[in-house]
Amino acid sequence: MELELDKQKIKNSSSRLSINNWIKNFSWRLQFIVITIGLLIVATMSYGFIVGNYTLKKYTPLIDASMEIKLEITTAHLLLEEILNGSDDETTENVLKHIDEAQWYAMAMLNGGENFEGRYIALTNSVSRKEIKNVSEEIKIFRKITEQRLNATHKLDKSILMDHRYDSIFKDVIRQADKVENKLQAEIVSETQILNIIQVVVILFTFLAIAMIVWVFRCFDKRRSADIKLIHVTNEHLQKALDEVKKLQGIIPICGYCKKIRDEEGLWNQLEVYIHSHSAAEFSHGIFPDCYEKQMKELKNRKNNNT
Repeated sequence: MELELDKQKIKNSSSRLSINNWIKNFSWRLQFIVITIGLLIVATMSYGFIVGNYTLKKYTPLIDASMEIKLEITTAHLLLEEILNGSDDETTENVLKHIDEAQWYAMAMLNGGENFEGRYIALTNSVSRKEIKNVSEEIKIFRKITEQRLNATHKLDKSILMDHRYDSIFKDVIRQADKVENKLQAEIVSETQILNIIQVVVILFTFLAIAMIVWVFRCFDKRRSADIKLIHVTNEHLQKALDEVKKLQGIIPICGYCKKIRDEEGLWNQLEVYIHSHSAAEFSHGIFPDCYEKQMKELKNRKNNNT
């Protein structure tokens, strides 16, 4: 019985040790999973924020630059017409200044630049760069023809007023600038769609991560409940073994002649019955050799007495 009790204690201790080790390993793994998922979510959201911020910083000034090109060229065209119509409120330098401003914005779109309105990042799209280069060349021609018309005005040469080539170049500059502006807006829409897709992926990934964490916690809780139940069952067996051992401890009243034992209720039981009811012991009956010889002698004596 004591050996069985020791085995139960060892089994219970090893079970608790294995459960504790498993809980420690699982807790570390769970923390690693949660931290990894959190870092992935933060990294993805940061990427979306950085790309979105970069898109705004890059394309918004470029769109403004293309609009400024159209505004400056249109202003120069209107001022030239006022000068040609005899207005003294505007000067030649003012007209050329607006054309140079348009040229500056075109070069800023090609090479990058910065002014009081903000910073301009150079275009990287080859098609857009080619179109802006064409705009820049058209602006140079526009400026040259503007100077010719202003000089012709001072000489009172009216033959080139409202020159068709001048108007054609003006329209080409506006058209090319519109084209670049529309392309930049299309690129913003395209990159915004990519950002929207990233956001949807982040949301889905977040829900998936939450579901995974919930599933892991459920598995952990189920395993923990099973282990706790196992500990309780093991403790019950151990307690039962201890109780059985305690039943055979202390002073046991036994008859000095018949060897019967008095139980808790005051009844006298044979030794085998009492031990069997108070422990898991089983009995098998045999005969001691000395007792065998003694019993045989008594049988012979009785037989002789009867004859």
